[in-house]
Amino acid sequence: MGINMLKGVIFDMDGVLVNSEPMHYKACCKLMEEHNNTINFDYYEKFIGSTLTHLTESLVKDYELPITPDEVAAGIQKNREYYIKRDGFEIIVGVSALLYSLRKANIKMAVASSSPQNYIVRVIKALGIDHYFEKLISGENVENPKPAPDIFRKAMEELGLNKEECLVVEDSMNGVLAAKHAGIPAIGFENKDSGEQDLSEACIIVQGFEGIDDSFMEMVYLRSHGLPLIVGKTQRLLLREMIIRDMDRFYDWYKNEEFSKYLENEDRTLEEEIENLQGYIQNIYPLLGFGYWSIILQETNELIGRAGLNIVECDGDTVVELGYMIGPEYQNKGYAYEACVEILDYAKNVLDMNTVYILVKEENLISRKLSEKLGFQLVGEGNVRREKLLKYEKMI
Repeated sequence: MGINMLKGVIFDMDGVLVNSEPMHYKACCKLMEEHNNTINFDYYEKFIGSTLTHLTESLVKDYELPITPDEVAAGIQKNREYYIKRDGFEIIVGVSALLYSLRKANIKMAVASSSPQNYIVRVIKALGIDHYFEKLISGENVENPKPAPDIFRKAMEELGLNKEECLVVEDSMNGVLAAKHAGIPAIGFENKDSGEQDLSEACIIVQGFEGIDDSFMEMVYLRSHGLPLIVGKTQRLLLREMIIRDMDRFYDWYKNEEFSKYLENEDRTLEEEIENLQGYIQNIYPLLGFGYWSIILQETNELIGRAGLNIVECDGDTVVELGYMIGPEYQNKGYAYEACVEILDYAKNVLDMNTVYILVKEENLISRKLSEKLGFQLVGEGNVRREKLLKYEKMI
């Protein structure tokens, strides 16, 4: 595929693994109150993702505090200890399950946090997740804090990986920018307790980690590198997302009138078809999580067709349609049935669908026979795209 596969995930700690930003803010506010000052969260959130040194130096300068940055840091840490003893550490929901799935998939993991080294060790142990991480990297041990790339470069070096093999998980603008500067795709976690962070440079933004696992991370990794996702595998076939070069083969089939008479094809040039496919890849897969996929013959790595799921309007209702096409030279070998069985399994077990339809022209006897073989029941007719089609239904 041109680059390596996902081998490592680097996590920020505060706001990603542990919900510590509210506690850190309170500790800072308490210190400022002790010196007859107040700060609001708008000021504090600019430093989320950066080091304590950066924060303390700015506080001394901006508020003309009569103490040194080291004394400010000591005061904040003393206040933080008070809140830790009172409230403990709060793990982010879904983190433990995500780390477990990554470990099962043999993905290396590291923490790259702006917090002090001893604090990182303490938090990770207290959360009971220390056994998942091979390396714990502190921003105190690199020359420049986030948004500089230093800490992520050090984490990659410590893991023995390169930027083409890693993902970063961050909750702050500084962290996402640091990942970008290091050349690593970042997943932005929109943690409401981290303030209004600009995560627009992340390749994807999530609102939580529940339901997110190694498969999701692999999907993000592949999409961020422009690589197609593998969605299914049978004894003979591989199902993967379409890529641009597939269109040359598809277009040759489209020009075969006997083959394409049952397909919904507009009279487009190859260049127009390629442009249409580019939009489909960029928008449909990320938006829906499914679509039409290319069918690859494993033995020869040949592209032999296309099959998948599509959303259509049928009699005013939105339904999920199963569709397929097999190249003329590969027909009558059972490939369509094999691919469709795998797709129905994916629809049920991955996409959590419960009903799928096949919409077919009455004269298309081959597709009608395949529908019945797949266990679909003819339930009547439906108007689709201004055309009356037979409507087959299957509960999965």
